[in-house]
Amino acid sequence: MNTKDTDYSFRLEYVNKDGKCEKLYNAISYDPYTQIMSGNWKFETLDDYGNVIDERVRPLKMRQTYRQEMKYLLELTGYEIVNVYGGYRKESGDGSAKNVIWCVRKK
Repeated sequence: MNTKDTDYSFRLEYVNKDGKCEKLYNAISYDPYTQIMSGNWKFETLDDYGNVIDERVRPLKMRQTYRQEMKYLLELTGYEIVNVYGGYRKESGDGSAKNVIWCVRKK
């Protein structure tokens, strides 16, 4: 997971809000000591023939937090957990979910 800023890997293809096909690539590096992932996302917009007609590069910096660490941080700062979801459609937030949404409130 340690690449150069321009060493892109294909991630997915989708249709954007304008009905155009887009391809998403990323170049990511991760520091396990700080738990920070950084790099770039590159978006390519294609015409009806598969030619690239637009390209955007967006920087990415994200800190990953382990489940037990998040529970402890919430406890230390006076929050209680209301619910934990595994996605925006309120999927199960059990230990198998990669992306977690925490619903919390101040005690």
